Amino acid sequence: MAASRARVARQPAAVLAELLDDLSRVTDIHLVLSMELVLVSTVILMGVGLVAGFLPALRASRLDPIESLRYE
Repeated sequence: MAASRARVARQPAAVLAELLDDLSRVTDIHLVLSMELVLVSTVILMGVGLVAGFLPALRASRLDPIESLRYE
């Protein structure tokens, strides 16, 4: 059992290559992360979060509270 664990740990799983019967593993997907990619994605997600939070809040702040609660 320990030998099978060591074998699995040494060889990465080539899921896509196995599905396509590619013995050369050319079709395998590799994850590439860089610090620049992480920072850019974080900035984009923060921008989307701020816009998604502020737009409804701005619309709600412009409503009359009495009118808003009248129909509930």
